[in-house]
Amino acid sequence: MKDKLSLFHAFGIEAEYMIVRRDSLDVDPSASFLLADENKIIQNELTFEKTAWSNELASHLIEMKTNGPVNQLDEVESIFHKDVLRMNSLLKEKNLMLMPTAMHPWMDPNKEFVIWPHENQEIYNAYDEIFNCKGHGWSNLQSVHINLGYSNEEEFESVHAAIRILLPLIPALAASSPILESRRSKYLDTRLFFYFNNQKKISQISGDIIPEIIKNEEQYRSLILEPMYKAIASYDPNQILQDEWLNSRGAIARFDRSAIEIRLMDIQECPKADLSLVKVFIAFLQHLIEKCSMDKMNSISNMELKELLDSSILHGSKTIINNPKIIQLLGYHQDSLPILEVFRNLSNLQNGEAQYLNLLSKYGSLSERILTHLKSHGFVDDVWNEKIEGSSKHIENQELHKTNLVTQEKNLQLLKKTYTILSDCLDKNEIFLPT
Repeated sequence: MKDKLSLFHAFGIEAEYMIVRRDSLDVDPSASFLLADENKIIQNELTFEKTAWSNELASHLIEMKTNGPVNQLDEVESIFHKDVLRMNSLLKEKNLMLMPTAMHPWMDPNKEFVIWPHENQEIYNAYDEIFNCKGHGWSNLQSVHINLGYSNEEEFESVHAAIRILLPLIPALAASSPILESRRSKYLDTRLFFYFNNQKKISQISGDIIPEIIKNEEQYRSLILEPMYKAIASYDPNQILQDEWLNSRGAIARFDRSAIEIRLMDIQECPKADLSLVKVFIAFLQHLIEKCSMDKMNSISNMELKELLDSSILHGSKTIINNPKIIQLLGYHQDSLPILEVFRNLSNLQNGEAQYLNLLSKYGSLSERILTHLKSHGFVDDVWNEKIEGSSKHIENQELHKTNLVTQEKNLQLLKKTYTILSDCLDKNEIFLPT
């Protein structure tokens, strides 16, 4: 996004997928196969007319993105779906395919994570040395990033203020990571649970997840970037990581391309779902900027927004807003507000987005739809607990241990069937509905 285009006239979308084996759906570290150029030389990024492919950190992850800014989002769904089909056609040669959703449901990152060994390896090795990337919070996360271009500091200030309000609402609609290590997570958006915690060793990198109230680029650098660089300096003596992309808040300024990048959206089951949500979120931002002053938006503290965000990753589409300041800011006068009502009542929604919100109202987020489907087919509700790793090694009773193994195998087979359906939805660009 090198050219500065006015707010809501320049968008960049990035979408990440897992590469898995067609027979087992286990992750496969074959992103390099997709990133080999015509001379069979592996690149960090391949560019095409309208899209680009790349990798970040984990060798089983592939990212597709718009090749520079787009003025209209309507065609992104189509060009991303064409890339999905193209990738799957190539991967089929190796008995591989793409799988959607924000976390692999049974991946063991301690055994299966392979760090990207090609270009930018020094960056990924530095991250690994500091944070140990062999964990779900680094090697098992797939998201959609929304880049919003701006042309001046006034637009930067207004959209940054509005994005702060949007961030806690995103997981309610976009959660797609309800399963971890073959068990149901207590979080509907488990990806964000790990995202919130994977860099606590240097807390300045992610801050409160909700970005600070910022007026301009100079203030952003002094309040966010410089403290972050200072905090990591002793771990990063060669200054490999001291760049604006080190910032891991839920939205980050990308001054190198005059954009703000929103990072809290789980990837869905297909581009149709992804772009429907992207358009809903952008409609919300447009509405908020038109109806609310920056002073009102900035009157909501990070603590209040983070509290709502924590609720959102737990409850998904059933999240209820109880904070009177946030409810009033959103234009309502009641004691509590269902989070979906905020989006359904936007006056600037197009028909497609309105229909998608109706679907969410009926069936819930993708996480909720996955859980409904699994439950209806006999999935045993064994809840993953972040305080322990694995399950059977903590069970002393042998009979209970055997029973647990049987349950795990039954659940695993059902997960494989369900995520095969989800992968088929990706290939066909169809919305997943529970049966």
